[in-house]
Amino acid sequence: MPWIFTDEMRFYLHEGESLLDGMLRTEHKDVRYMCRQGFCGACKMRVKGATDAPKAKQIPLAHLDDDEVLACCCVPTGTMVVSYDTDKPNKSSKAWQHQRTDGTWHLQKTSIISRQIFYKIDG
Repeated sequence: MPWIFTDEMRFYLHEGESLLDGMLRTEHKDVRYMCRQGFCGACKMRVKGATDAPKAKQIPLAHLDDDEVLACCCVPTGTMVVSYDTDKPNKSSKAWQHQRTDGTWHLQKTSIISRQIFYKIDG
């Protein structure tokens, strides 16, 4: 049963559980993820210090540095210390987001092109 340490808490993973599944189970609501299959790289996390080599559910296609893992594909075999970017809005991006009372994020302002596409589709 591998132990995982983040900046916020420590928790254990069930046998064969991915890092992302364990983080979602333990209510890490600020974890970025999207495809859950290693394509997008949204759940990229940095591994701090030495660790046992994790197994992979599948081979990730996203580019990774030597000290990075994709949480959706990573199945730790031993204790692991990870850090990650939280899912907070980036004011320099074209789309602003805003936090709902339940802790999730939703789109507040989109780019002009996105709005034009939406209006053409929606009528």
